[in-house]
Amino acid sequence: MTSGYALNKSVFVDHSDVQNLLRFGDTIVLARRRVAASDSCYEFIKSFGELDYAREYANAHYLTRDKYIMLLKVTDSQLLDISL
Repeated sequence: MTSGYALNKSVFVDHSDVQNLLRFGDTIVLARRRVAASDSCYEFIKSFGELDYAREYANAHYLTRDKYIMLLKVTDSQLLDISL
């Protein structure tokens, strides 16, 4: 993990942290931004292979009502924010 401190297994800071949580072939992550933390970090909820499935899951579980829930596309070099 980054910054020299141990985080919960479901918490990540950047693209390299979250890659350990992804299932094979998944590139989309549904996550909750943890705003109370001093550093910017995210709580992993679920990973998906396709954007439509991620949006469907978020809607079915009423996660779109939470302003801190976000979709992130994981690449080899960064996390890209995707609108719900």
